[in-house]
Amino acid sequence: MSGKQRHSQALQDAVKEVLLRDWDPIGIGREDAEKDEYDAYVTRICALIVQRQSVEEVIDYLLWAETEQMGLQADVERARRVAGKLIQLV
Repeated sequence: MSGKQRHSQALQDAVKEVLLRDWDPIGIGREDAEKDEYDAYVTRICALIVQRQSVEEVIDYLLWAETEQMGLQADVERARRVAGKLIQLV
């Protein structure tokens, strides 16, 4: 695995950790059986933060995932807090 691939995997792992620990809109916690629950969102979030998109872009994506994909009510404050943490990963 090249250095770039290792960096990419490390970023994906870090994003996944933030999503599980800090975002977790469906409340799965850290259950081993559910650790892949938010994997579908990791690649897009990584792209947003690597491309240095605004925190608002990341917030919008998280809110879209909550409302359009999961059918939940938006939690703007949580999305804002988590987006800030995600942006700091790069």
